[in-house]
Amino acid sequence: MRNLSMKKVIAVIISLLTAAQLSACGSGTDRPTADEILYSNLASAPVQQQMAEILTSADISKARQQVFFDHVNQFNSIMDTGHLALDFEKLTAESKYDPYEMQDKWNAASPDFMGYNCRITALGLMGDFIQASADSETREDMIMMDLVALEEDAAGLIGEHDISVFKALYSTVPTTMSKDINIHVQNLQADWNARGIRFPEHPNASLVCVVFHESIDEHDNYLFIGHTGVLLAHQEKLYFIEKIAFQEPYQLTVFSTREQLNDYLMGKYDTAFDQPTAAPFIMENDQLLDGYRRLRED
Repeated sequence: MRNLSMKKVIAVIISLLTAAQLSACGSGTDRPTADEILYSNLASAPVQQQMAEILTSADISKARQQVFFDHVNQFNSIMDTGHLALDFEKLTAESKYDPYEMQDKWNAASPDFMGYNCRITALGLMGDFIQASADSETREDMIMMDLVALEEDAAGLIGEHDISVFKALYSTVPTTMSKDINIHVQNLQADWNARGIRFPEHPNASLVCVVFHESIDEHDNYLFIGHTGVLLAHQEKLYFIEKIAFQEPYQLTVFSTREQLNDYLMGKYDTAFDQPTAAPFIMENDQLLDGYRRLRED
């Protein structure tokens, strides 16, 4: 991990807090298809059985499924079921839960472990489908909390391969001060290519990442994956699995198109106004998400 100046440490902390706040709520006003979208917090046996069948059809191993469902059940057992979507419900702008109440419940039940977040959960499911060079440079500025969580409990990932890929994939990526998304996509792709990050072709499972542009000053700009999840294609539907935040729920959301997925994610994370940096953008594996668009203009 590179040494950080106090200025960078402060910027990192602010970015982490901002990302946590963004992941706790989403603006539903810009989701034109929200009434068509269903979600579940995987808190019932029938939904988990359906999810297991979809994961199996996407060649997610039984071992990775077991880790995932163990952690889903661990989290859900601590929370009030009234705050969770047990089966499938319509997605609305307002969540059923209070994130601060959930955090208090988690801390009371597990005071020595912060839990698992989106990045750990997504890599835990997709670890067999992502490659990275064993000796690739890592820049761990924005995943310090993740690595602390994995030191406390490494069960979210499977083996040293997952840890190595995790550090490479989620490293920050140097970029330039520009609001042009195409420049940042090219910088991300070039950096991933240099570190041997590959996504072998797999038709039914992909990694979806919301990428943020942060700027310390005009000479120090970087990209980081602020949120991520796994997208599964099954019977003409798209199933998006995410852990919303460390002390917030696991969620399975069902979409008909990638445009709906885009609008869901951009509605939650494209919330800054008049910022000098670029808007968030969404990658599916190593390509810009098909159907990516902003829901508004600055």
